[in-house]
Amino acid sequence: MATKTPTYAQIKQAFIDHGVRFKEVKGCTTIGRPWDSNNPLVGHVHHHTSTPSATDSNPNPAPTLEWLVTAFSKPAANCLVGRDGIVYICSWGSCFHSGLGGPWKSRGLSEGNTGHFRLWGTEIDDPGVGNTINAKQIEAVGRMDAAFIKLCGWDKYALINHADWTDAGKWLMNPSGVPDGPAGRYEGRKNDTLRKYYSADFWRSNAQKYVIGPIPPTPPVPPTPVQVKISLSRLRNAAKIDPTLAQGRTTAPADVRPVEQALSKEGLLDSKWIDGSYGTKTVEAYAAWQRRLGYSGSDADGIPGTVSLSKLAKKYGFTVVT
Repeated sequence: MATKTPTYAQIKQAFIDHGVRFKEVKGCTTIGRPWDSNNPLVGHVHHHTSTPSATDSNPNPAPTLEWLVTAFSKPAANCLVGRDGIVYICSWGSCFHSGLGGPWKSRGLSEGNTGHFRLWGTEIDDPGVGNTINAKQIEAVGRMDAAFIKLCGWDKYALINHADWTDAGKWLMNPSGVPDGPAGRYEGRKNDTLRKYYSADFWRSNAQKYVIGPIPPTPPVPPTPVQVKISLSRLRNAAKIDPTLAQGRTTAPADVRPVEQALSKEGLLDSKWIDGSYGTKTVEAYAAWQRRLGYSGSDADGIPGTVSLSKLAKKYGFTVVT
């Protein structure tokens, strides 16, 4: 069931379910105000760090991480998406990322710093020039967005950029996909130079690639069928002895019965004679099997041989042992 007051354990599980690769920064489970009925989680702000060193050639995949964790009394975002596509979690609760903006009336947000306490904030480590967010980062953000859409029951308009928040009504959308009222007094406060490459619509479309339906129950694992083993020596002995015994007597029923079942499926033995006794009816049926394979005369005497029994075994799923 969707919830806008998810616990950190629920968010973590949603990330796992959607294939988000993440690492938890020390202390992330205790930093930030939990999402609750007074401050529900209603949207996701995508930030771009504009850090010149955040390039694929830098051996440090997340050069902005230290700043993000230490710049303020709380992290400057809930997480950082590194150049390696790893989501570095800094806080599972509210943190200082959105700054002044709003209002976003359809999400219950007034003007000011209110986004800190009702919006998840993601920094994407990027040099801030052109379309330089790499494919690993785009996928990581898409999987994270999809996880929140599923977990919190959001529509796609819950996904915004930082400048959408600061430009407020001009860019924020309500669930019907239309502008969410007039712009607030913080319009134009932040110029997002990457908006033309990574607009809110870009992230909304990207998320749809990773949205998953209900997770089906794990189907039961069928039991491994027991491989029936037939002893050729016992079977040959039964074929010679059983016809001389009283009706119903048998010497090797566990070896005889699977062979009788196979001969019956071949249409060579009436099912009423499947009794584990290698009697005259079974001898006649096996002789017919041997003739079907091309044997004749004494080679089709109804006494199993290695080749004829192996061919019957291969066709009907049992194993021949000596």
